[in-house]
Amino acid sequence: MRFKGFSLVTLCVILTALPGCDNVEWGGLEMELRPPEPPPSALVEVEAEGDAEERPLEPLALGPLVYLAERSGDEARMIPVAEWRDGAYHALPDEEDTPDLVERFPLDRWDDGTEFVLLHRGFRAGTLIADGSVERDEATCLVRPAGMGRVELRGAATNATRFVAVRKADIDAGLLPGWALRSGTFPDPIAATPLREAALSVGRYLIPRAEIPWPPSIPDILDDQRQIGDVAGFPALATTFVFGDAPEVGRAMQSAYAFLALARDDGDGWSPFWLWYQSVSDSKAVPRVLASGPVIDERAPELILEIFGAETRGLAILGARGEDADWSLQYRDACAPAPASGAARAWP
Repeated sequence: MRFKGFSLVTLCVILTALPGCDNVEWGGLEMELRPPEPPPSALVEVEAEGDAEERPLEPLALGPLVYLAERSGDEARMIPVAEWRDGAYHALPDEEDTPDLVERFPLDRWDDGTEFVLLHRGFRAGTLIADGSVERDEATCLVRPAGMGRVELRGAATNATRFVAVRKADIDAGLLPGWALRSGTFPDPIAATPLREAALSVGRYLIPRAEIPWPPSIPDILDDQRQIGDVAGFPALATTFVFGDAPEVGRAMQSAYAFLALARDDGDGWSPFWLWYQSVSDSKAVPRVLASGPVIDERAPELILEIFGAETRGLAILGARGEDADWSLQYRDACAPAPASGAARAWP
């Protein structure tokens, strides 16, 4: 009996080592089979996975941003164009590298009640008070977060619809120059007819001198003209001409071209000082100014451009830098159409 008892105990030990969890009866003795307890490390891994799922996304670390704001009535929609960092403009993160770009955008930048300074024609035009909303903007080749806000405008800027915008807190903190807060004397608007005549005079001057093919009608290819504020103390304008094409994404005829010219009224008429002329034979790029405002350089406004190509539309910033106030593209979306070699330059 003693031997049999020993054999039965041994059998019980073997059975309890088997996997699974079953009840087993053996000679009137009931035994429950259980799997071994998991090691402590396994419990730690499960807890870590649960914490990762609940952990909020870390906001992107970004410097001051320059925005494009577009007004409709008393409200405006704004999108960030570029980041100002280390003395230059930089692109926002690309959604391909940052899939949760919009969700990780630092929304405290436009919490409900955040104040933005609106710039137009080189001066402060008013204020935008953000409402804290955020959505995706896919109007350009880069996905951007977009916000909304209420607009308060100076009387001289009530007809303006697009603005350069910066966050007032960035100026107060010294991250952006303070002259954007100066109201100054808002420049008188140039009436529509004189502004159009000025733009046409710039086109007639440049076409033969820049070796641009003469179109059947210069007025017919004038696409856009706008006052951009003072440059070197003189009123300035930007004008775009488009032949055989349109300011939209799509293919163009083989002889198509477009040019953007900046000119100032120096007392002897409108004199061009910068030109971007591009033939579609080099690649399509139709540039047009959307808004202007002095963000970084007090002597000249920053110009936010939209650029249309055969397949994409992107944004860029055109501005003056250095003691000689040389104009150049300070920023361009990497996916936006680029100037051909020598196409964008000072004039003459």
